Amino acid sequence: MTTDEASTATPHDEFTPHGYLDNPHHSWRLGQSGVLRSVDGLGFAWHFPSYPGPYGRSWVSTATLRVGLRLAGQLLLTAADFASVGLDLVAREHTKNVFQFVLRTPISDCRSQTDSVITVTFLLAGADALLACVKAQPLLTAATRHLTPDPHSPTPTPHLPELWLIVEYRRNLGASGLWDFGLFGRSESPRQIHLGCFAEGPHLALVSPAPAEQAGVWVGDLDGEPPALLPAATVSRWETNPARLGGALIVPLPLTPGEGEERRYSGATFPDYQSPTSNPQSLAQWVALGRGASGRAAYEAAEAALAVAEATLATRRAEDATFWEGAPRLAGDWPDHWRRGLVYDFETLRMIVRPPRGRFRRPWDGMQVQVPRVVLAETALDMLALSYAAPSLAQEVILGTFEGALAPNLPCCREDGSVNMVAADGSECGTSPAWGWPFVAVESIDRRTGDRQWLARLYPFLCAFLDWWLAHRTDEEGWAIFRCGWESGQDESPRFGKVPHGGVDIGHLRPVELQAAVAHAAGVLARGASALGDAAEATRWRAVAADYADRTRRLFVGDRFADFDVRAGQFSDVREPVHLAPALCGVATAAQLAALRPLLHALPAHGEWTALEWPPVAFTILESAWAMGERALAAELSSQLLERIDRAMDARESGPEGPLPGIASEHWPPSGDWGTEGYGWGALGCVFLLRNVVGWRETEDGFVLAPCLPSALRVPGRRYLIRGLRAGPARLDVTIEPCPEEERGAGDDGGGERREEGGANERQRVTLDVSCPTPVALTISGPSGVVDRREPATRHQAAWVIAYGELRTLRLK
Repeated sequence: MTTDEASTATPHDEFTPHGYLDNPHHSWRLGQSGVLRSVDGLGFAWHFPSYPGPYGRSWVSTATLRVGLRLAGQLLLTAADFASVGLDLVAREHTKNVFQFVLRTPISDCRSQTDSVITVTFLLAGADALLACVKAQPLLTAATRHLTPDPHSPTPTPHLPELWLIVEYRRNLGASGLWDFGLFGRSESPRQIHLGCFAEGPHLALVSPAPAEQAGVWVGDLDGEPPALLPAATVSRWETNPARLGGALIVPLPLTPGEGEERRYSGATFPDYQSPTSNPQSLAQWVALGRGASGRAAYEAAEAALAVAEATLATRRAEDATFWEGAPRLAGDWPDHWRRGLVYDFETLRMIVRPPRGRFRRPWDGMQVQVPRVVLAETALDMLALSYAAPSLAQEVILGTFEGALAPNLPCCREDGSVNMVAADGSECGTSPAWGWPFVAVESIDRRTGDRQWLARLYPFLCAFLDWWLAHRTDEEGWAIFRCGWESGQDESPRFGKVPHGGVDIGHLRPVELQAAVAHAAGVLARGASALGDAAEATRWRAVAADYADRTRRLFVGDRFADFDVRAGQFSDVREPVHLAPALCGVATAAQLAALRPLLHALPAHGEWTALEWPPVAFTILESAWAMGERALAAELSSQLLERIDRAMDARESGPEGPLPGIASEHWPPSGDWGTEGYGWGALGCVFLLRNVVGWRETEDGFVLAPCLPSALRVPGRRYLIRGLRAGPARLDVTIEPCPEEERGAGDDGGGERREEGGANERQRVTLDVSCPTPVALTISGPSGVVDRREPATRHQAAWVIAYGELRTLRLK
């Protein structure tokens, strides 16, 4: 770790060289600005209006800025190219604001003080400029040994690499509806290269220290073999067919000013440099790719960004550091992909929070980066996850979502208020209380923060939401129903019968999870009313909760809960993982829970998908397992999911199938396509880790801690640290250490129960470090009662030995 890295809370690691940069200017109706996605190698592509994935299939153009390396006459662009000459590509910074690629030589080959050879740091500056800071150190690989006077010397001399900038412009002709007939490329000034689409924009301008006459350009089909490079004078191709067309620039990037000469480019100063062999030092250069409606506008955007490049980078890094100072972090012996996976999760969640715009006067959850829109289910799960790192922001997003809603049921909409989920009968739909579990999220955040002001502001909206469902989504006998499959969140699920699409009326079904969700939501409102001092409202909502809890229990038949099909006059025979919801909601009887337990161990499919691949369904299963006392199972299933999700997100290679590494995806199938990239609820792995593996959960009057490591991690001598857990204003660091064999049968320090959740005689030492800006008292309880009580102080430390999954209750006052 370097000095500048040690001074910031932002994680620096060996991250995957894939991912996204946030474009906060991008929305869907009031500002299509495009998304920034990494390319294979050292670069980013600006996709307009979005990446052509499941939610953005129609694309107009892409603009790519990348850095290439030329060795022995060969231009190296991709990770495979770099690997062929012994160079390894990783990312050192991987946040929504700053992405730093590192191209390095193994120290054993480089024989220098550092293994970093080239770093390229990308960030967005304003709405229309992509900045890159390129730094290089002398390079020594098998491909450069021949450049030394004596290639067989035991200490051959490193050389500065020859770097090239490549700008690619791809156009999907005919897609924009404008006069986009073809592309051109030309030199605009001594250090500016211009690519454009005629007769319409946008235009691109590359501003770099390279003289324009040294540039080459081609225009043609970039997916095929490019033609010979032509001078970047005026080169164009007219194309009338609505086919894809591309243009590219290739420009040398000088990092070695002449002897005794100092050069300045938009404020970037370079020191005297004699020769790469006599003075092997690191050099740097800023470049900018501007975008605009005209060539001049693109050039001005690039120049303006370069003028403040260093200050912009410092600001972005400060924002990242502020976020990570409050976020949980893994340390110690956790799997590397779990440690980095937590970073990918939280950075995805940061990225899908959009700045205020249109109807939404507060930051709002865009659901996913490609085509942002507001859906309550996604907002609930996204903000539940984000609240573990940035609770105040999560609270603001949830409150703003209700404040900006079109109606009490929160119809799904875009930032301009246009609706995008309409049932076949014309009903403007929003997701139900059972999809995404908004009341579970609200109660969890309320208990962890203790913020009564937020609850008081949000409470009237929550009441209006549930009242709307009771008034407009109940049948003639008072059972809660879905208007359509889209409203349920489950689209054309087999449980709804044969339906042509998700907009068809499915009011004939009385769904298990919806009755349970209404009962739970009413209970949350009753507890909220009591906390706010409104006894009458508390009484009203308790009656609703009791009614729907009873209705839920009446949907139990044989050994399971089942939907009732009014049209058929019988219970449905379709089994669903979401039928575990009565356990999550606390409305099943003890006998029903006992009968339901086998379902946890033989999970049915969720429609055409496996049980755990859709995040909201997985959340339902795991929360239900915990509620049923199956904490070891919840931890084991969570660990299996983390292995699948985090290994995929942390992969070094991105193949044609599976997800793009470095960012969360829409769902987690065992194989094949993972849906839309940059999807908020795809980052729920952080929730499963914290709530089920670390076992950190809120209760009505405190917190519980019940670590339950998977069997593969229960290795004596290892230490697993989780830093930065939040309990109101207090912060907690937890260390989990599997006990050696001779200690596994020892009792704990508080007379805890002997039931072994994690397996016979397997035990763990748990160490707790609590810090708070103001003195707090700490009480720790085990199954047999209070085991430790501490007087108010700003710091507390405690330790105990317990079985895996065994509870400790913590109260901080």
